[in-house]
Amino acid sequence: MSTKVLVIASTKGGSGKSTIATALAVHAVSEGLSVTLIDADPQQSAGMWWDRRGEPDNPALVTVHSERELARAIGRLRVSEQDWAIVDIPPALLERVEAAIELADFVLVPARPSIFDAEAVSPIVELCKEAGRPFAFVVSNADPRWKMLKSFVEALSDFGPVLDEHVSYSDAWPSAVTTGKTGPELKGKAGADAKTEIAAIWKAITRRAAKRGRS
Repeated sequence: MSTKVLVIASTKGGSGKSTIATALAVHAVSEGLSVTLIDADPQQSAGMWWDRRGEPDNPALVTVHSERELARAIGRLRVSEQDWAIVDIPPALLERVEAAIELADFVLVPARPSIFDAEAVSPIVELCKEAGRPFAFVVSNADPRWKMLKSFVEALSDFGPVLDEHVSYSDAWPSAVTTGKTGPELKGKAGADAKTEIAAIWKAITRRAAKRGRS
């Protein structure tokens, strides 16, 4: 079986791409899967997190600096024994975003609950549809007490599917990243809640990616 490619995509900074990418990678590893993080973002947030984590073999890390390098990295992984490649791409370099989406088995689009995020999703949606790639939104930094959350989800659903599972606002996320961990790895209720959320999001992603594999 060739490597499945999950692309975490957003054209707006601050959506939580790198945080979600690293958390999903660690969760997949906890399920016994082999994972490579591909950091295609010049800010190299995922790469710096991986360094702080101690440069583990699983998840492994590949850093790319161009569309050609990205294609080559994914091509090599496709014929390897890796189960998943999780790609963290930059919000501003649309050519690289497009290249990643064309190589994806599934595209996850994080969006914070704000009008600015809702207005910024169109380019990603158009690229996914042009490439014929399945995608879904995941609401990040969500506070269930926010009265406008339901309206935001409804606004996103006008553009495409929205996962029922959200990434809730929590201090666990920024605290964990500073030590090379992820929110679900922290002790206490905040860590346990984050673990439940990421596990549910991963289950939703793998289910949708499997449907593409059968098509």
